[in-house]
This record gives sequence, C-alpha cells and structure tokens, in this order.
Amino acid sequence: MCTVPERLAPRWPGVGILLAMGLCATSWIAAAPNSSPWVDTVATLTAALETLERDMPDADYANRFDVLAPIIRDTHDLDTMARLALGRTADDLTEPQRHDFDRLFVELTIASYATRFQDLGSGFEIRNDTPARGGRYSVEAELAPADRAPIRLDYLLHERDDRWLIINVLAEGVSDLALKRSQFAALFAERGFVGLRESLRAEIDTLRTD
Repeated sequence: MCTVPERLAPRWPGVGILLAMGLCATSWIAAAPNSSPWVDTVATLTAALETLERDMPDADYANRFDVLAPIIRDTHDLDTMARLALGRTADDLTEPQRHDFDRLFVELTIASYATRFQDLGSGFEIRNDTPARGGRYSVEAELAPADRAPIRLDYLLHERDDRWLIINVLAEGVSDLALKRSQFAALFAERGFVGLRESLRAEIDTLRTD
C-alpha cells in the first residue's frame, strides 16, 4: 500500500495527484521523522521526480507536466521566483504584462522540471541543511544521474504563510535565478516585452519537443 507521512500529506496537496495515479514515493520517508520542514519540502519534490521516473518511465511530456505541476506549485514560491527573476525590469512593465510574464514563468519552470529531470540514475540524496541570510535555509542535495558525474544542488527556501517554499536552486554553485535575471534583462533591453515574451514562449516550446 502507498502511504505518505502524515507530516507531509496535509502540507502538500499535490501529493494526492501522485497517489491517485497509483504512484508511491518511498523516498518521501527518507527524511527523518523529526526532520525540519524545509528539508521536508525538498524531500517532497525529489521524491516526486524519482517516483515519476520509476513508475511512469514512458510518460510523455504532457503527462509529466500534468503530474509535476501541482508538486512544483506546492513546493515552490513561484510568485517570489518570478519577481526575483524579473528584477528591475518589472518597473518598466504594465500590470497586464506582469501577469503575462508570471504565467509564462510558471509554465517555463514546470516545463523545465518535466523535461530536464529524467534518467535520474540512483536519484537524489539530501545531505544537509544550513541557515541562510534573511531567516532562510539552504538544503544541499546530490543527484547521481545515469552515466554522468553527480550534480550538487542547493535549494534555497523561505517561509511564507507557515510553509517553507523553494525560491532558488543552485546547480554546482550557479544560481538559476541569477542566470534568468541576466537573460531576461538583456532580452528586454534589446527587444522589449514582446521579445521577452516570445523568447519565453520559444523556450517552453523547445522543452516540450525535446
């Protein structure tokens, strides 16, 4: 029988999507019973990725996107991530443009998980957690993909509405949000919002067909 620890199920409604499809994530239990809530958040995300690969290895992009979307929304503060990724460019956008950007940013984030986290090999190992500036926490994990060197991933989390949510991911020390902020600012400076929107849409379409 597939079960999820009581401390996780009420906190992450998206877990029910996996359970409804008959997917059981044993690594949800990998975090110690008395582990911290920020570690639980990362454990929920990594377990969902591992479970999807193990139980639905032949799932196409659309299925992977649909399964992961509620998990990503439950474990990430996507509003804050979009704001940080846009940076000062946000000052030059109208309210409708901001909403349009936020929608595309969320879709891009989910699409990236649906496409790039495959062939996980032996999967994720959560190693430690450390306090970060501003009352945040960083959770270090390692991904050991098949036929590739292990990858260090550092998840930065903050507390919002009594939940610990991911706001950035560093791969081998490189900040995903910093890369996006630089990319988006350059696109906006060169091509305006229309160019930025077209670039985001093209990147999503590329991920969909990879």
